Amino acid sequence: MQFTVVGCWAPYPRIGEACSGYLVQEGDTALLLDCGHGVFSSLGRYIDYNFLTGVFISHFHPDHYVDLYALRHALRGAFMLKRRIEKLKVFMPDEPHREYAYFKQVPEFEVIKVENGLKCRLGSIDLEFFSTRHALPAYGLLAESKGKKVFYTGDTSLFPGLYQGKEGIDLLVAECTLFKGETSYAAQTGHMTTCDVALLAEHLKARRLLATHFWPEYQIEKLKGEIEEGYKGSLFMAQAGFKIEI
Repeated sequence: MQFTVVGCWAPYPRIGEACSGYLVQEGDTALLLDCGHGVFSSLGRYIDYNFLTGVFISHFHPDHYVDLYALRHALRGAFMLKRRIEKLKVFMPDEPHREYAYFKQVPEFEVIKVENGLKCRLGSIDLEFFSTRHALPAYGLLAESKGKKVFYTGDTSLFPGLYQGKEGIDLLVAECTLFKGETSYAAQTGHMTTCDVALLAEHLKARRLLATHFWPEYQIEKLKGEIEEGYKGSLFMAQAGFKIEI
C-alpha cells in the first residue's frame, strides 16, 4: 500500500494547504480518508478524482468532510461527460442525520453507513471501522492489504478500546492536536495530546507513526519533540505531499 498526505491541518488550513485528507492506494484501489477544507483542490496533485474507488468520512466536522460537496459536483460533471460510470462508494456515519440524509440522496454516491465493527472489502483493501470518542459520532479505520496494516484514528481522545486487540500496526496515522500540557482541553473536546499519541503508538506496537491534524499556529517541531519523549519508533510529521510505502 501507498499512503499520501493530501492535507493535515485542523480546524482550518494554512494558506494554500488543506485540512484532513489522506490517500490510501493499492493497485487500482484508491481510498480517500476524509475530505476537509481544501482537500478537493489539492487532490488533483496526486490522483484524478475519477479514479477514486471510495471515500471514508470519519465524522461530520467541516475540517473532515466539507469538500465532499465539491467532489459531488465534480462527479456530476464527470457522469454527464461519461468520464465515470460507477457510483463512488462513500463510507460515513449516519449522525448527524441531516448531513447523512443529504449525501444519501446524491445520485453519484453509493453511501454506506459506518458502524462499530463493520468489516468490508474495497477493491484490494480490507476495511474495519471502529468507534472513537469525539464531540460528534466519529470513527476510525483499520485498512489491511497483503498483510500490511494502516490504522487511522480520525478524531478521538485516548481510551483502551481504541487499541485493545489491534496490535501489530505497520503505519499508525494519529491525530496530534494538542501539546502534553493541554490534557483538560483534550478531554473536553475529544482530541489527543502528544503524550496520548506516543502511548497509543506503544500500545499498538506501531512500527511507524505519522502524526497529523495540527493546529496551524503550533510549532510542529515542538509537537514532534514531545512525541519522541514517549515513542522511540520511526516518527513522521504530516505535511502535504508526504508519501510512504507500507
